Amino acid sequence: MKQLPLNDDLRAKLKAAAPDTDPEKVAVFEAAALSTAPVRKKHPVYQGAVHTANFLAQMMGELQKESRPLQIMHGSSEGDQLPIGRVFHGSISEGTGVDGATELLTLFWIDNEHESLIAKVNSGTIDQVSVAILGKSAKSNKTGFDFMGPDADLENIWLGVDDKGNKMGVDGAHVIVDELDGWFEMSLVGQGGAQGARIKGRQLQLSASGQEVPSMTLELSTGPAPTPTPKPPAPAPQKDTFDMDAKDFAGIVAENATKLANAESAKAAAEAARDALKTERDALKTELDALKGSDAQKQVADLTTERDALKTQLDNAKALPGKLLSPLFAMIGQPTATLDEDEAKAVTQVTGALDSLKALGARLSGGLSLGSAAPRTGGNAAFKRRA
Repeated sequence: MKQLPLNDDLRAKLKAAAPDTDPEKVAVFEAAALSTAPVRKKHPVYQGAVHTANFLAQMMGELQKESRPLQIMHGSSEGDQLPIGRVFHGSISEGTGVDGATELLTLFWIDNEHESLIAKVNSGTIDQVSVAILGKSAKSNKTGFDFMGPDADLENIWLGVDDKGNKMGVDGAHVIVDELDGWFEMSLVGQGGAQGARIKGRQLQLSASGQEVPSMTLELSTGPAPTPTPKPPAPAPQKDTFDMDAKDFAGIVAENATKLANAESAKAAAEAARDALKTERDALKTELDALKGSDAQKQVADLTTERDALKTQLDNAKALPGKLLSPLFAMIGQPTATLDEDEAKAVTQVTGALDSLKALGARLSGGLSLGSAAPRTGGNAAFKRRA
């Protein structure tokens, strides 16, 4: 039996954090959400990553401001999309973790309507948790290189190597995460990747995950989701630009870079065709002017028709670059933008759009994100990770 007895102290903590919650309608448990022990997540950057005591203290401070959702498997399609409870209290415990590590101990509740989940937690069938967190930086202990800083690129993240070629998780190299940017939720998971993160009955422990790379949101959970109380299936969550891993991001960048290159090539071809049509039109106009006043009225009529057809082709050629570049404008948030007719202004416009796309790529590669809360507006926002 791991459920905590509902004594006066526990009632007071519940009331302070959630005054509208009826203590009789929830089951409360303790768990170690994270510790200063190296994580065991299989991630190129976070192999053996260490979160400092300061990071844990900042997580505790966030709980004092606002409780965090309790999910099943981070709200994946295998589990519930909405919370099954809340994480509402935290404290720091020094020396109680793996190899004497400092732990962040948390209290969380599960609504009584999830009877089967509560039973599985009490029996120990479900005994691990995972937190979805985002640090402000992830610095190599060898060189201080920040994998979430402006100098980090996709190669650093994919390969997990710092600026001097040190590979994280090899020969003692690992990142140090010292400052919290966001704590989004905690989940019940099948198997965790953070050492010593296990639900304890009336004492305390907890564990976190090991998923595929390279989302920089540390989600420390692996294995199949625990079976929840049967519910109607929820729609799959929509994935936006800041809720993707680096593989998705690299694919989008490559795809859009190809589209952009094709658009630029098509624009150059269209401009060349436009110039040729202008030359041909001018020649026909000269020939037409020479025929005016003569008896060759049929030739004039034919040339006039041909000139009008060429004018239509020219107008279409002028519009073609704008149509080809419309995906680029949409990618940078300007779906209604049109290409300026003036050639010099058009070149400046396309150059600005390319710069915006590069800035977007740099912003995304500077930080990838996952979780149920909005990421920071800075470069680290896309690097949300689950621990």
